[in-house]
Amino acid sequence: MGHEAVVRLLLNRGDIDVNVRDSIGWTPLSCAAGSANTTGRPTVLQLLLDDHRVDINTEDKCKRTPLHLAVRMGHEAAVRLLLDCSDININLKDVFDLTPLDYAWDGCHEAIVQLLMNYLRVQFSIHAVGGLLINHC
Repeated sequence: MGHEAVVRLLLNRGDIDVNVRDSIGWTPLSCAAGSANTTGRPTVLQLLLDDHRVDINTEDKCKRTPLHLAVRMGHEAAVRLLLDCSDININLKDVFDLTPLDYAWDGCHEAIVQLLMNYLRVQFSIHAVGGLLINHC
């Protein structure tokens, strides 16, 4: 049985906590969005996002959301799926005061930077990077 089948089976049960956390505060959604192994993850991610019980803006112990994690790993498909959710907050900052846009910029994920920049809810910010002021706009 693959990841997708297991996730379907578990989501069909009403008695499980879909937002359960591991020792660092990751939920199943966090794992699907930020996993380095992306085989099958877009389908698993979509299954989780389709469940109304899943908290899309959940934060781990470092206040990173699933969007932070997907961006940090450069998972463009996951970022697109997350941005399609109407209740996503793309401006949340982690404990380092970084937004998903900051992670995309710092990781040189140009396509993801464009996605986030085109997304209407991005707050424009100016950060000192390498001694220079760079406007993310």
